[in-house]
Amino acid sequence: MMRVPMVMKTAPAYLSVRGEVIFDLAGFEKMNERRQSRGEPAFKNPRNAAAGTVRQLDPSVARGRPLQFFAHSIGEGLDTASHSTLIQHLSTLGFQTASLTRVCEGLDDVIAAIEAIGAARNGLPYEIDGAVVKVSDNAQAEQL
Repeated sequence: MMRVPMVMKTAPAYLSVRGEVIFDLAGFEKMNERRQSRGEPAFKNPRNAAAGTVRQLDPSVARGRPLQFFAHSIGEGLDTASHSTLIQHLSTLGFQTASLTRVCEGLDDVIAAIEAIGAARNGLPYEIDGAVVKVSDNAQAEQL
């Protein structure tokens, strides 16, 4: 379920990928049902449960939970001219990326994309806080 590729034939020798670990709502609900059936307390919310799971020192705890990983950036290992190209490349390598990612041309497109995310929010299979707006061109982002 996590969608972190175990083998990447076209990746550089070293690649550091950053992202967010989450529970989707269905997986979170099933996990809580299993916990309660064993007499364990249910987790209060997906965000804190995911954060707590990642902090566990025993990897078997995380392995037994339906976590998902969404890649959103890199630490090092890939050199792309834009954030949008990076996201496409990470997807090609087998990483899960946010499906609502859009490249916008101008402020009106940005506002429309934010509104579309807001409209889709309640229908997503996972919780989100809102939209993230980035300057895609890496040289321009660095200059800003």
